[in-house]
Amino acid sequence: MKTLLSFFNSFIVELLIIFSLLFVINNYIGNVEKTVSSDGVGYYDYLPSIFIHHDLYRKDSDIQRQPQLYERIKSTGVYVDYNSFMVNKYPCGTAFLQLPFFTYTYINQSISGKSFTGYEYAFHRTVFVSTLFYLFLSILFLKKLLLLYDLKKHIIVICQIFLVLGTSVTHYANYDSGFSHVYSLFAITAFLYFVKLYFIHFSIRHFWLACVFLGLIFILRQPNIL
Repeated sequence: MKTLLSFFNSFIVELLIIFSLLFVINNYIGNVEKTVSSDGVGYYDYLPSIFIHHDLYRKDSDIQRQPQLYERIKSTGVYVDYNSFMVNKYPCGTAFLQLPFFTYTYINQSISGKSFTGYEYAFHRTVFVSTLFYLFLSILFLKKLLLLYDLKKHIIVICQIFLVLGTSVTHYANYDSGFSHVYSLFAITAFLYFVKLYFIHFSIRHFWLACVFLGLIFILRQPNIL
């Protein structure tokens, strides 16, 4: 029991910050029904394309020979012409991180027996919850990173609060939660944490974890490479 309480206490501050964000959204900013819009559609559409519409793989079917495979994606605005095909111009990293949450909603919708497209309200809420989860991990890794620099705990908490409630993170966690920004924040913060750990302990495990998150950074958003 004490071990469980100790584990919970290790991230109680981060949970309170996320709940504070939810309080601000629900009472002052306002929730949005469509969290997947604009660029968010491009990042997310890999999931409905693979699991619901089964139209991701069009390698042997160009748009002239089988136009029916391209009807759905013409309306998304995120697919571009490439030779005789149309391809998603957005990277797949965000969809990869959203996959566990999408799978849960996908199973629930399948059990209901009703047809769905992947863009119903339940899926928009799923993306919102997914983004909050990775925001929680972001500020958790931020704390762990700053502790390595021997910052005082109250200073770290202030930094976490300002990041979540005083920057554009507030916007990207709500109105544009389908965008890759919060997911990139998570990957970059975790990457910096494991890089710092490697140079402290020179552990090969930390080196490989840093490499994993560096790869994730690249597949989340092309400008991240810069």
